[in-house]
Amino acid sequence: MEVQSKKRWTNNFNGEMKSKFANSTPLSDKQYSKLVNRDRVLTSDLFGGDLKGPEELQQPPSPSVTITIHAGEVKTEKKVKCLVKGVKAVEEETSDGSLDMPEAGAIRLKKKKKLNAKRKKSMVPDDPFDIHEQDITEVKRKPVWIDEEDEKIKVKDIMATMRKAPGSRGSRETSEEQYSLMLRDKYSQLIPGGTPEWADLDRKVDDAEDDEIGRMGRTTGDYLAKSSSAVLPNYKLEYRKVTDLNHTSKQEGSIIKVVQFNKYLPVGLVAGKSNNTSGAASLFKVDGVDNHKIQSVKFPGFPITCGNFLDAKRFLVGSLSQSYFYVYDMEIGKETKYPCNFGQSKNTSTGAWTSKDCIVSPDEDQIVFFGKCGALYLYDPKTMTHVATLYAPGHVTSATFSDNGTKMYTYGDGGDVCVWDMVNRVCVHRFYDDGCVDGCSIAMKGNYLACGSSSGVVNVYDTSSLTSSTSPAPIKSLTRLTTAATSLAFNPSAEILATVTSYSNVHTKAIKLVHLPSFEYFQNFPFQHKGVYNPQVTSFSPHGGYLAIGTNKRTANLYRLYHYTSY
Repeated sequence: MEVQSKKRWTNNFNGEMKSKFANSTPLSDKQYSKLVNRDRVLTSDLFGGDLKGPEELQQPPSPSVTITIHAGEVKTEKKVKCLVKGVKAVEEETSDGSLDMPEAGAIRLKKKKKLNAKRKKSMVPDDPFDIHEQDITEVKRKPVWIDEEDEKIKVKDIMATMRKAPGSRGSRETSEEQYSLMLRDKYSQLIPGGTPEWADLDRKVDDAEDDEIGRMGRTTGDYLAKSSSAVLPNYKLEYRKVTDLNHTSKQEGSIIKVVQFNKYLPVGLVAGKSNNTSGAASLFKVDGVDNHKIQSVKFPGFPITCGNFLDAKRFLVGSLSQSYFYVYDMEIGKETKYPCNFGQSKNTSTGAWTSKDCIVSPDEDQIVFFGKCGALYLYDPKTMTHVATLYAPGHVTSATFSDNGTKMYTYGDGGDVCVWDMVNRVCVHRFYDDGCVDGCSIAMKGNYLACGSSSGVVNVYDTSSLTSSTSPAPIKSLTRLTTAATSLAFNPSAEILATVTSYSNVHTKAIKLVHLPSFEYFQNFPFQHKGVYNPQVTSFSPHGGYLAIGTNKRTANLYRLYHYTSY
């Protein structure tokens, strides 16, 4: 009975398989067997090697059959089928009733296994439906510690702690916004693109990029200049006039007296005065496209004539007509007033203690204000206290620091240049600027010292030969300016010298750029039909990518210098 049920099940299965191909070309038994074996191989690959094919999934387990042949009976030949490890063995005729597989059948079984393995590699791709693929999710780093108190601090709580001018901060005094979120918004305004890519802990970088970043972090100096494809040409400057630095505001005054770049952040400072009665200062994000305004501060009764960044977060502004100056903290949005009379008599007519101009040392350890009668007031920028007073032999109109901040050069009436040792705070040398009547501006970078006189002549000296004589000869005299050279500026790599006069009515002659060390003028700057009208001050960005020029038309013109790749 069991044998009959087995045959009946096999016939039913074979009938079902053949019915699938009833409408197609008839298959022989050999072709049909190949299809069944192929189906078994696919099923084994997709669902694991231990599973069986469709025949064995539906076939009931074969009972163990014992065949016994008694002695004396007539031996007859029978056909016996055996299943070896799920594979149908070859039919063999036996006469003694044993179930031993012959050697030829074992060889054919091995060949069949090899053939199935080849079919598996050629017909079925590895994991075609991603059945065995594990679901991999990215795990982002979490902060080690979070201060829960930060979420409780509101903007109005911080505004309540500010005692100066209560009620003048508008909606911030009643804002329910978290103070930490407001700080993040301000940070995103100062830093373009939010968190820098190198500071993202979850970023993915290849080895080449990681080595490049590491090399930049291990070195200092003129990295961008060295990475330039060629030396700056001396006949043509590649540049383009971009959006004015203060185009979103233009409320800094009718005359722009201060244009400075922050050396830590892509932020520009523009300040000026209106009718000698008031002043204003604004901060802008420098990108050359939009130049969005970050902050703007008005100073009533304080016409700004000088200003500079103290560090990444603070800047100061001074005035010729007042005996005090302001320091503005960009982080907390607060200005602080500091007196600079030093106990002297407050005689504003003489202006002996007015902060008409100032400079900050490159290491940000000293501030020097220019007073009347050759007085130089030294301040500590950290404590904003008066440290010392130096006295030059004549009225000082301009001054500059050496690159390391250990020396200071002052320039003034009579054309005398004084060299100061800022460590010991003494004058160590004094020389006369060749052919000068009155000094107007001075600038230094590298081994170059430029002195601009009231006649428009700009003498350039080699600093290594200054101390050897009281009347050294300049290495070059620049004579393109026809009126007083009121402003001078070197770019960070000392390859360009900008000379400016604020007294020229001819817009193409008011500013000139000189190539160093060839001392040749760039013929294409400024463009003859788009010159600069009445420039007042000029400044280069920290890496030389931008040039800003303040005018008396309420604008701070901005130029992109393409030879330098960065801000």
